[in-house]
Amino acid sequence: KSATYTAHLLPAREDHVRYRAEAGVRFVRRLRTTILTLSRSTLRDGQEHTVDFDTFTIGLQRDLLPAEQAWSNLMDPREAARILNTEP
Repeated sequence: KSATYTAHLLPAREDHVRYRAEAGVRFVRRLRTTILTLSRSTLRDGQEHTVDFDTFTIGLQRDLLPAEQAWSNLMDPREAARILNTEP
């Protein structure tokens, strides 16, 4: 039997909370970079571009498909130019 106390070295609730918060920040960063990359690609060639995540797919396109809502594809031309001139 050992007299060494090691319980303080094991993960506690605050460690799990911190891990989840860090994972959330990583996901937001990845999502932001993905959306900017998709926007640039679509603005450059007018084609649909998609990226698969673990549980969903994000896609951007310029032309409307039948029954699509027009507001989903509108973008301010100045904002589009800003996006094209920035790096992810």
